[in-house]
Amino acid sequence: VEGRPMRRQGFTTQTIKPAYLKPKLPLTVSDITERRAGDPIGNRPLTGAARLDAQIRADMAQLMDMIDARVEKMASEALQTGKIVIAGDDYPTAEVDFGRDASLTVALAAADRWDSATADIPNQIQDFQARISRLRGGIVRDVVLGANVFRAFQKSASVLERYKLFQNQGGALPMILPNTQDMTYVQYHGMFGDLRFWTYSSYFDLEDGTSENYLDPDSVLFIAAESM
Repeated sequence: VEGRPMRRQGFTTQTIKPAYLKPKLPLTVSDITERRAGDPIGNRPLTGAARLDAQIRADMAQLMDMIDARVEKMASEALQTGKIVIAGDDYPTAEVDFGRDASLTVALAAADRWDSATADIPNQIQDFQARISRLRGGIVRDVVLGANVFRAFQKSASVLERYKLFQNQGGALPMILPNTQDMTYVQYHGMFGDLRFWTYSSYFDLEDGTSENYLDPDSVLFIAAESM
């Protein structure tokens, strides 16, 4: 008896034309004719050409930092929400939805928050691991904590019972966050069971002069790299 042909598993592809990310800085005559901060003082001032080169280098570094910050902000949104909102001048606001299961974004009840004495954090971690494995097919190997969450994690009685298994082994952060990140703000805290625990405290500046963290200080990210 011949085998019966089976239907292939289908898939859906969606496309979007993103906004053009190209910040600019004006370059004026005074930028190359007036002395810049740090220029030599005395009989050997910089020439106009040298000032122009120095200003272009400074502008390029600032523009690249701006682009890197935008890429990092979009990556952090994707990790935290499964979506990215694209908005800008002369560009209609659009939402890019990567199709992450809505049940993977969890808002804990007050009694289950990690700063609550009644929270059983180790069991919660196991439940989150199982849910991610079932819905996405990946194994959680890294947990990234907001600053407030890590402080609560360290003080939790349910965690302290198993703290002897929490070993600080150091090492570089695996590629679970954008390449553009500033490694100054990434800290590895060690192993808890079979999971690597990290905190990430980098921030970006807003137009009103305030700053905002890329990762919500009150949030936790469970990273299953194989399913990304």
